[in-house]
Amino acid sequence: MATAANAAEIKKLPGYSAAKKQLQNRRWRLDHLYFIKDDDGKEIRFKRRPAQQAYADQMWFRDVIVKARKLGFSTDIAIQIADDSVFRSNMVSAIVDYRLPDAVKKLSMIRFAYSRLPVTIREHVRLTKDNEAELHFSNGSKISVGTG
Repeated sequence: MATAANAAEIKKLPGYSAAKKQLQNRRWRLDHLYFIKDDDGKEIRFKRRPAQQAYADQMWFRDVIVKARKLGFSTDIAIQIADDSVFRSNMVSAIVDYRLPDAVKKLSMIRFAYSRLPVTIREHVRLTKDNEAELHFSNGSKISVGTG
C-alpha cells in the first residue's frame, strides 16, 4: 500500500499527469487497459468493434440487445462491468443469464480482465471476495451472477 510520501513521489514522476488524464477517460480505459481471450484462447488486448462502440455511444440505463452472435456484446458488457467496478466505488452489478454456467463464464471473463490490469491499479482496488458466483472489490463494488 502506498504511503503519503510514496504518493507524493509518484505524482512527481514523468508522465504522471498524462497517465492520470488517460485513466480518467473511460473510452481510453476500455480500449487500452483490458485483456480478453480470443476464440482460440489466446490472450489479446480488448479493442471495441464498431458495433460495440456504437452501442456505447447510445447506451441508456435500460437497454435490450437483440440476440447477436459473434459481435462480442457479452464480452463488451463484461469489460464495461469490470471497468465500472474498478473505477467507480460501490457499484453493484449482476450478470443474469439463461443458464448459470453461462453467467459464471461471463464472470470469469471479468476475473481474467481484472487479473491482467496493471499491478498499480490492482493494488489500489483489490479483490476481497472471489468465488464462482461473486467478485467483491476493496472500493465497495460487487459483481454477482444468477439466472432469470
